[in-house]
Amino acid sequence: MRVLLLGLGLQGKAVAHDLERSPLIQEVIAADLEVEKARDYLKGQGYHKTKVVPLNASQEGGLDRVIRESGAQIVISMLPPSLGYPAARAALDGGIPYVSSNYTGQVAELHLKALEKGMTLLPEMGMDPGDDLLLGNLAVSELDEVKGLCSYGGGLPELTCADNPIRYKVTWTFEGVLKSYVRPALILRNGKEISIPGTDIFKEKYIHSVDVPGIGRIEAYPNGDAIKYINIFGWVKR
Repeated sequence: MRVLLLGLGLQGKAVAHDLERSPLIQEVIAADLEVEKARDYLKGQGYHKTKVVPLNASQEGGLDRVIRESGAQIVISMLPPSLGYPAARAALDGGIPYVSSNYTGQVAELHLKALEKGMTLLPEMGMDPGDDLLLGNLAVSELDEVKGLCSYGGGLPELTCADNPIRYKVTWTFEGVLKSYVRPALILRNGKEISIPGTDIFKEKYIHSVDVPGIGRIEAYPNGDAIKYINIFGWVKR
């Protein structure tokens, strides 16, 4: 299989690492704005399946061109969230299945068009969001009654890699971390929907502590819209 990987940042590098080691993948085309930097990185890693092509995803027609010329069987986007919709739309127009770790956002608007074309668009297919939602849905589906579900995500590294004073790793972008500190939340508590402005998510009444083995006690705060997943998974609110 030939894969087109859009973006070779922190997450893109992790994807390239796995693709290089997969027996299902014959070739990886990594499209990135910083071509020489990307080539130096791949050479330093000793990768032999992956080659780099230039991409300015913000430039009109840039995504369409690289997707059209790639000859890929699947597009994996590790571009910033703001470029998620243009990337998904370009993949859909090019007739190539699309996978991304970004939140759904505007990509949801392409759902019906994708169904009409018999194509697959899979946003939110990372660890968070992605695995957390799949595992949460699986857990709830196997229980007779659920009183509540708390799903936690953060940059908590494997213990031997927790080598800084706060034992935290930024696995995407600093901008993404900072934005998460002002993102509003919508949660369900005691059967009642609670809307929390981004300026209030760190108020004492909304946060609680969680003990993480090997890391210690950390603060947990509400973030994002949890209610939509209740509807997506077909859970019943009580």
